[in-house]
Amino acid sequence: MKINKRSTSSNPLQNTNLMARSEAAKEYKKYGMISAEELITLPEIESHIALLSEQEVTLLKEDIQHRGIVDPLATFKDATGKVILVDGHHRLKCVKTLFLEKKLTDDKIPVFEVEELKGISLQSLDPVFAYMNKKQMARRNISANYKTYLMGQEYVAAQDRGETDLLKTFAKRYHCHENTISNAVLYFKGASILKSRLEEAEFQALIGVSDEKAPYTKAEVMAIGKTNGVEESPKPKQSKTFIEKTSKSVESTFLKIAKHKNQEEKKALIEQIKRMIQALEEEL
Repeated sequence: MKINKRSTSSNPLQNTNLMARSEAAKEYKKYGMISAEELITLPEIESHIALLSEQEVTLLKEDIQHRGIVDPLATFKDATGKVILVDGHHRLKCVKTLFLEKKLTDDKIPVFEVEELKGISLQSLDPVFAYMNKKQMARRNISANYKTYLMGQEYVAAQDRGETDLLKTFAKRYHCHENTISNAVLYFKGASILKSRLEEAEFQALIGVSDEKAPYTKAEVMAIGKTNGVEESPKPKQSKTFIEKTSKSVESTFLKIAKHKNQEEKKALIEQIKRMIQALEEEL
């Protein structure tokens, strides 16, 4: 699918939009215009995009209606030459809606091809996710939970590719301790397990891309990641006889302490009592 070079039009609204687009597009080496209908969206990629609230969508539509698409959308081409959208799904939807409502005179959108994604296969979209994560991490308003999630996601993807020495590499990349990276991996794994159990809005709140209250704490998510979602089976309760015997042992040990004069032996007996009491607490 050929991306047309940017062009001008006699339509005032279209010219205004294109002027806004071209000013912001100067930083991109290659950029052109393409019809919104020609852009291909993949569910696997779109699932990595944070949801917007109704208010945010409304504001975005108003901005596009008056200024057009200021920043070109990130894309790459597949083996057949089709243009696949990487970043800008919300803007694409807004353009399609505005065009149908006849609030835009055309549905042409400025796009650029991401250099590092040239020639990638649709069979493995890991490079696309890595690029998206990098863009997300660069944003100033990203939440701590979402940053943790993205770090863990990137780590697991690198691990699946067979890369080694990842803890040191990621700690250096993100200027943090290796424990922070390990926790990020657990958090990502836990969140991935919970994704199938939660509504989309709940999941967005969980990983920190919305302001809604998260259904789980960060510690709870990490705990789920640590056990791979398998709840630990409770230990079988001991018999009533065990509890009675242990209670009598505690009582008799106390009597022994009263009789002993050797301080070291008394300390040893006290430790013994502590262990027996702990065993009883686990049963009661």
